[in-house]
Amino acid sequence: MNGPNSAAAVPVAAHILRGSGFILRLLSRAILGVILLFLLAEGLSLFKDAKNFGACRRIIALEQSLGKPSQAYVRAHLPTNFKGQDVSVWVLLLGTYVVFVMLGQIGVRLRLRAEALEGPRLRGDSDILGDLSQVDRSQLLEIYAQTKKTLDLQKRVVAFLSIDVVNSTGLKAGEDPGLADRDFRQYRQMVEGIFKSNEVLKATWTPDGVMACFEQPAAAVKTGQEVLLALAGFNRNVKSIRRDFQARAGVNAGIVFYDPALPLEQLSDRAIDIAGHMQKYAEPDTVAASKAVVDALPPGMGFQPASRQVDGLDVCQWRAPAPETA
Repeated sequence: MNGPNSAAAVPVAAHILRGSGFILRLLSRAILGVILLFLLAEGLSLFKDAKNFGACRRIIALEQSLGKPSQAYVRAHLPTNFKGQDVSVWVLLLGTYVVFVMLGQIGVRLRLRAEALEGPRLRGDSDILGDLSQVDRSQLLEIYAQTKKTLDLQKRVVAFLSIDVVNSTGLKAGEDPGLADRDFRQYRQMVEGIFKSNEVLKATWTPDGVMACFEQPAAAVKTGQEVLLALAGFNRNVKSIRRDFQARAGVNAGIVFYDPALPLEQLSDRAIDIAGHMQKYAEPDTVAASKAVVDALPPGMGFQPASRQVDGLDVCQWRAPAPETA
């Protein structure tokens, strides 16, 4: 039957386990000290003049006072003559080391068991609710108001741009891996340069795609357009593989809880998901955005209705002009 007495028994048992574990760990450390003493004394015995020094004499004397009775006990119960040599001291050290390890492990297990018993009690919902029940309603409302105020300060309208290389796997097929890797690195450098010139807030890359955050939808759209336009020169003058790079982009905006210190990949919001979906369903060489985002853009951005919906939103798109042929 559970009750106050059974609840109280948990910390009592935990304290007993924790205390026992602590004592065993102390014993293991004491045994380690004895092992080190034996090793040090054995090392000093190799020096003929060691007994001429007071500290060395004391160490050797202490080791002999402990070691001689212990070695005699070992000789009486275990074989210690190996090829004519008395190895009782090493048998003693080995056995002492085994005891040291066992006591240390048992001590750690007892401590972990104590923590397991204490953990649910420390973290249980009933305890938390019990603490909250002692808080005055006016205090709870004040906590709620302060929390809401802090969260509201983190709310801001931002725009997200998602860009992906079309058929990136196919681009690399049959190509020299080193050249393909070089070209994709050059592509990333080009994109990051355009991001920087348009004052990107933060960005996160997948192997061949990127999600970026901007203060204004117009900046996100302009950046996507500039990346697609720059691909003509990139394909003509920079890349080494046979096939040309193509990309597509999606833009969306919304009110999100924006923390400047939080990496973009840890930011979760539907506005980001929609930007990714806009890119996923966009045609190659286009920037896709919802009609609501396009309506908020300055005039002359070149978007046209796309006659389709993404996530229930009407889509508009801007298409990059075909590159001039020589």
